[in-house]
Amino acid sequence: MCEVADYLDTWVSATWFYDSAPAADGLVWVSRQLNTELVCVLFDGRIVAVTPTGPPRRLSAPSIWSEIVDLLTQLEVSLVP
Repeated sequence: MCEVADYLDTWVSATWFYDSAPAADGLVWVSRQLNTELVCVLFDGRIVAVTPTGPPRRLSAPSIWSEIVDLLTQLEVSLVP
């Protein structure tokens, strides 16, 4: 499991990437808690603002993934398997 103290390491690493790679929109890495899942952090100020248009929905909703892919495509975000 990820300990609270580990979050400081994540913040330090993300700050370094943010400062070192001005063209980067964020980071993706394998989750330590769910080692088959990915974690994504988007850098504030480097992505197009997205305004919610409806109520929150669960990611398990059948139609949500096609909508997410459409949104990411519009934002020119690459999906990496």
